[in-house]
Amino acid sequence: MTRQYTHPPDEADTAPTQPMPHGLADPDRTRIDDTASLGGADILFVQSVTARSPTDTVHLHHGEVWGGDFKLGPLLGRGGMGAVYKGRQLSLDRPVAIKALKSHLSDNPDLTARFEQEAKVVARINSPHVVHVHVFGKHRNHHFLAMELVEGEDLNKKLKSGWRPTPDETVELMIQAAKGLMAAAERGIVHRDIKPGNMMLTSGGLLKLMDFGLARLAHHVGSATSTGVVMGTGAYMSPEQCQGRICDIRSDIYSLGVVFYELLTGRRPFDGESYMEMFCQHIEKDPVPPSQTDPTIPAAVETVVLTCLAKKADERYQTPAALLEDLQRIRDHQRPLAAGSARLPRPAALRAVTVVTLVVLLLAAVGAGWWLAVESTQREPAKTTATPRPPIAPPPAPATTAAAPTTAATDLES
Repeated sequence: MTRQYTHPPDEADTAPTQPMPHGLADPDRTRIDDTASLGGADILFVQSVTARSPTDTVHLHHGEVWGGDFKLGPLLGRGGMGAVYKGRQLSLDRPVAIKALKSHLSDNPDLTARFEQEAKVVARINSPHVVHVHVFGKHRNHHFLAMELVEGEDLNKKLKSGWRPTPDETVELMIQAAKGLMAAAERGIVHRDIKPGNMMLTSGGLLKLMDFGLARLAHHVGSATSTGVVMGTGAYMSPEQCQGRICDIRSDIYSLGVVFYELLTGRRPFDGESYMEMFCQHIEKDPVPPSQTDPTIPAAVETVVLTCLAKKADERYQTPAALLEDLQRIRDHQRPLAAGSARLPRPAALRAVTVVTLVVLLLAAVGAGWWLAVESTQREPAKTTATPRPPIAPPPAPATTAAAPTTAATDLES
C-alpha cells in the first residue's frame, strides 16, 4: 500500500510506532495514512481536509439510513480510518455527526476494537465540555458512531486564521478545557491527544474536547496503548509520551499547557522540522517564558503555564481539578497556589542565575569560615600574653647567709 502524509505534523493522526533507541520514536512513522492510522482530528469535524475523488465510494452513502435511525447527509471530512457525515437521528429528530469506519478496515479486529473503545470511553463522560457519543453500531460492513454535532470551529483552524485571544479569554477557554479533562479523569480516562484540532469552540463560546480515538482507560494498562508505543501529535506530546512510556492524566495536563502557551503567544513552546527534533525539545529543553514573547502576559498566568509544562510529571498539576482551581483563582484576581510551590519550573536563565548565586554564597561562606579560622589563630598568642604570670621566686640568699652553716659546722667540729 502506498503511504502518504495527509496533514502537516501539527495536525497528525498518529499511528502506534516502535520506539527508536533511547526511547525516541521515529517521526517519519507517526503520521501515515494507511491501515495503521488510528484516526485523529481529520476524522471528526475536520474542515481542513479536502475530500478525495468524487468517484470514491465514501460519497455513495449520502442519503442512506444506518442502524434504522440515522440518515446520512453531506460529508464533513475524512481521514485514514474513514469519514464523518452530517446526519440526523430520525427517532429524536436531532442533528448528529456520523463517524464511519472504512469498510475494508472493519475486517481488522484491532481497529474495530479501538473504534468501539472510543464509543465506550466517551459514553462514560458526562460533561458539556466533551462531545457526546449517542450510539455505536454497524451497518452492513461499516462500523459507525453517532455523535453530538458541534456547530463551530476547532481552535487549530481559528489560530491559522489569525485569531488571538486575550490572556483573560485564554484563561476562560482553559477553564472549560480543564473541566472536560476533569470529567474524563473522574472516569479514569486519559485523552492522549489534546491539541487545538481536538478542541471545538461553538459560536456561543462553549469549548468541547473531542476525538478520544487515542484515549485509554488509565487503570487498564497494557491493552490498546501500552509501554513502548508512541501515540499522539508531536508538537503537543508530553515528555513521557515522546519516550513511549505509560501516560496518565498528567500527560494531558502537559499537552493542555502547550495549547495554553500557543493561545497566549501565537506560537508553540517547542517546534522543529522533524518529530525527532520536537521530541528532544519536549524531553530536554525548557520553554521560553511566555512573557518574553508578550510582556503583557500576567505573571500569574505564566506561572500556571510553566507548571503545566514541567518536564517531570510529579512537578506538574497532579489533577485537572488542581489546575482548574488555579485558573479560577486567576480569573478571580487571586494568586495561584502554584506560585508558592517549591516545584514550580523555572526558566533556564533564572535557573542559571540561581546557580551562580548559590555558588557565590557558597564561596562567601567558605571564605568567611577561612577568615574566622585565621583570625582565631592570630588572636591565640595575644590571649597567652595577657594571662597573668605566676609570682617570680625570690633570688638566692647572699654569700654571708650561705657561710653560716660552715661556721656552725666548724663550731661542731671544735
